Amino acid sequence: MTLIDCLNLESIIKDIRIRLDRNCISALALRRLTLKHGYISHSALFQFLSSMTSLRWLTLDALMYNAERQLYPCHGVVIPLHRIEILNCELCADIGCDLLLISGGTLEKFIAQKTHWVSTNRHRAAGNDIPSSHFSNLSQLTIDDGTGSSRILKLLMGYTLSSLRYLSLRDTQFVNETFLLKLLQKCPCLAHLNFEGIRCSDELLRFIGNTFKLKHLALEGSITEDGLLSLGDELISNLESVCLASCPFQEEAKIIQFIQNTRNLHTLKINFGRTEKPSRAFFQAVLNHCSKTLRIFLCGGKGDPDLISNGSIIEELIVESKHLSIFVVDFCPHGLDRVQLEKKCRSRSDRSAVPKIILSRMSASTRTPPGNQNSGLMSTCLLL
Repeated sequence: MTLIDCLNLESIIKDIRIRLDRNCISALALRRLTLKHGYISHSALFQFLSSMTSLRWLTLDALMYNAERQLYPCHGVVIPLHRIEILNCELCADIGCDLLLISGGTLEKFIAQKTHWVSTNRHRAAGNDIPSSHFSNLSQLTIDDGTGSSRILKLLMGYTLSSLRYLSLRDTQFVNETFLLKLLQKCPCLAHLNFEGIRCSDELLRFIGNTFKLKHLALEGSITEDGLLSLGDELISNLESVCLASCPFQEEAKIIQFIQNTRNLHTLKINFGRTEKPSRAFFQAVLNHCSKTLRIFLCGGKGDPDLISNGSIIEELIVESKHLSIFVVDFCPHGLDRVQLEKKCRSRSDRSAVPKIILSRMSASTRTPPGNQNSGLMSTCLLL
């Protein structure tokens, strides 16, 4: 009999087994479980989970690893998880690996953000009973802003990731190009790729262009203009959203060529700092090839003359544009005013609608966190 669908346990003290009897947990027929704040060991977690055969969504949030001499033997434990979220934690890598392996081939999304993985060198080897298609349903793999994730990624590289369409390794510091190439070769169906904060050579970008038909691409840092063009016309023309964050581009003509090669672009996020001085022709090319949402991130100090110039160009283009539905300027110059921009847009007789204008003066280091998705599973939440 199902009593509740969602259970949220907060302030865990070392061993969650003292909280609820396992038979009681089994009777609850939980579909979603959140463990938040406190300390937890490998053995405590997997003994607690071992009888939750109805669990589909597991979230670990702000947990610290409680060290132990011996890990829980997970062989034979199967929990048909569909989604695993690990947020703001410091856990042993064995927990991440075993959560993946016990999912019984049903796992669709694995999301780990701002998590530090501690190596214990005691992880059991995967048995021969785990088929190569174990992760054939995995469609999203997100490992962002974390350290020590190599054990988890190396585990996944031993399997076929035939359904993986979303891969994000933003600010994952340990990966090198050889590692990335091996991982990408396991993901033939990628459509969304986020490599922000990862060094990508022209050769790696050329491999991506020759292998995938991406719709969404996010890059950052040491990307050259030639590397960007080496993605190839076929991939570039297929892109729907592009994020080029903090890329020190110097050859404006090649960036304009990249933008003009797009055919389906509806969202563009691009950064301009003190060293870049984009011309009006550049902004015009961007505007002409971005059909729905244009997001511009302006960096620099208050009163920077380059920013003031860019701000006036942006204002002119917003007023002139006829097709944009959303126009976002992050860390924008103080000379831009949303109310005045909307008023100028309404004054044009050739406009059918006024775009939604968002002007943010946040710091350059601020990032928008990924959107939360409703589970569709929670009907009652029990908070202990």
